[in-house]
Amino acid sequence: MSNDVGVVPDIAHGSDSAECRIRTDGGSSDGRDREEVDRLLGLLATHRRRHALYYLRELEVATVDEVARLVAEKPSSTAESTDIDARIEETKLALKHVDLPKLTARDIVEYDRRSGMVRYRQPSARLTTLLDSCAELEETPFTTD
Repeated sequence: MSNDVGVVPDIAHGSDSAECRIRTDGGSSDGRDREEVDRLLGLLATHRRRHALYYLRELEVATVDEVARLVAEKPSSTAESTDIDARIEETKLALKHVDLPKLTARDIVEYDRRSGMVRYRQPSARLTTLLDSCAELEETPFTTD
C-alpha cells in the first residue's frame, strides 16, 4: 500500500490557496486501526447505547432501571411509544438483551444480571474521544441533573 500524500485545497476555511495534506493509505499499514474505529462506531450507532454510556460515565455505577429511565426520558425520534412508562420498559428490555451484552463483550461496562447493576469501566482513549464527540454533536450534557 502506498504512503502517497495528496494536496487538496483547504475548502474548510474557504480558501482556495491554502493547502492541506492527506494520507491516501488510510493512516495504517494493516487496517487494524480502521477496523477498531469501525467497531467502536458500531457500538455508538444507537441513540440508546450512546445515552446509556453518557449516564454511566457520569454515575459510574447504576441499576438497569435507573439507566433505562434516564435514557427513556431523553427525546428521541425513534421512540416507539409516547407513554413514558412504556418507553422505560422498552428501553430496559433493549438494554438487557441487546446493548449491555454488546458493551460487556467489549469490556466497556460490567453487568451483573442478578443484581441488575451496571458499572462503567475505563474504556479506551479512542472510545472516550468518540463518545465525547458524539455528546458534543448531540449537545448532550454530561450530567444527570
